[in-house]
Amino acid sequence: MDQGTRRTIDALDHWKERHGPRYHRLAGALGELIDRHVIPADERLPAERTLAAALGVSRGTVVAAYDELARAGLVVRRQGSGTRARRPHRGEPRPGRDNPAAVQLRRRLTGGADVIDLSLSLPTSVDHLPPSTPLALTPAHLAHTGSGLHPTGLPELRAAIARHLTEQLQLPTAPEQLIVTTGAQQALSLLSAASVRPGVPVLLPCPTYPAGIAVLSRAGGHLVPLPTDSAGVQPQPLERALEANPHAVTYLIPTGDNPGGSVMPAARRERVGEIVAAHDTLVIEDLTLAALTLDGDPPPPLAATHDDVVAVGSVSKLLWAGLRVGWIRVDGPRHERLYRLKAAADLGSGIPEQLLATELLDGVDDAWLRGHRADLATRRDHLLGELARHLPDFRPNRPEAGLSLWVSVPAADTEELARVALTHGVAVMPGQPACHDHDHLDHIRISFADAPEVLTVGVERLAGAWRAHQGAH
Repeated sequence: MDQGTRRTIDALDHWKERHGPRYHRLAGALGELIDRHVIPADERLPAERTLAAALGVSRGTVVAAYDELARAGLVVRRQGSGTRARRPHRGEPRPGRDNPAAVQLRRRLTGGADVIDLSLSLPTSVDHLPPSTPLALTPAHLAHTGSGLHPTGLPELRAAIARHLTEQLQLPTAPEQLIVTTGAQQALSLLSAASVRPGVPVLLPCPTYPAGIAVLSRAGGHLVPLPTDSAGVQPQPLERALEANPHAVTYLIPTGDNPGGSVMPAARRERVGEIVAAHDTLVIEDLTLAALTLDGDPPPPLAATHDDVVAVGSVSKLLWAGLRVGWIRVDGPRHERLYRLKAAADLGSGIPEQLLATELLDGVDDAWLRGHRADLATRRDHLLGELARHLPDFRPNRPEAGLSLWVSVPAADTEELARVALTHGVAVMPGQPACHDHDHLDHIRISFADAPEVLTVGVERLAGAWRAHQGAH
């Protein structure tokens, strides 16, 4: 990977925090890098497949972003020479969510309709949040935080996370075990920096969380796919992989696997715990979606019975996508190592976000969780019903946890379907980003986090896109 490509990828750390469909957010972020001279004029942008793999998105997303940049006059695309930056002359339009030219481009792309983004497995509304007092960030309110630099996180937030893990996830936790991070992705990045070196085997499910693949592969690890079924990772292939790859790092999502939404049954969970305990492997257990079980309470995590399992999570899926607060639960020397890496990375996550997360987590009790889970289960079942009515050839799973469906589509590769869907005003995630070995290309992920009426319109648009896709083939 050349220096310019690496610089561009590193500068795109926060592109997903923008609004709109993925291709539009990526185009806006790249446009700002061109405008700020981070990407100099005439420099070649990363190859489509390289950028897609690094960011954990499909190649179609990158292609659509580059196409939007070309229409806005920020890049030039030529056969054989790739996509190169072009800084507009004074007065020319630049891409961005609020730029009139970009808005026109987006409306032309979607036939004049706003895009319904069902590609994100994230809560985009705040209507479900527990009651809280509006936060007044006055000097008096912030005085107790001192310098505001707390690499492990505010004590009151660590106490709130520890209570949530202990009471709602059956994972006994002390505040001293926690390091607060800027989202679960930073938690994975810190663990990768501490434990993954070029060539180190990294075992992970296929399919799994696309951003997890991107973070772990960026550290240079040798990714080893683990077969899954409706109950999660299969024990025998896991055992064989650990025997063939000593000193591996193992990434697992036993509860709320993303994108499948499976919850590993008790017997398999016990067997998986026995297997990892018998081998020299660092196990990273992702609990980001573990609280969002839809058909009952979540089972105890692996970390509850295996002291050497490191757990990570965030409040972004439970509360709100824009609240970038995550955590690592870890003990012993590894805690000290991660503390130093966190301090070196940013000295500590932002205080206002931590204070807001503390206040909201204090409202996450059993009654609120039951109501929130019931509402999500209703939305899941509504989306399943709409797909059965409008797209009977699609084969969705019925997830036991999480925020999205994993849907088998009668198409060899869903990247093209996802691009056609954008032109019909709906965004879905094709299967490719969820499997680094290019399996599950015939799947899409569809979020049910939105309101039922929005899901209905989204499926109607997707049905139109499917008819257009079928007509073109």
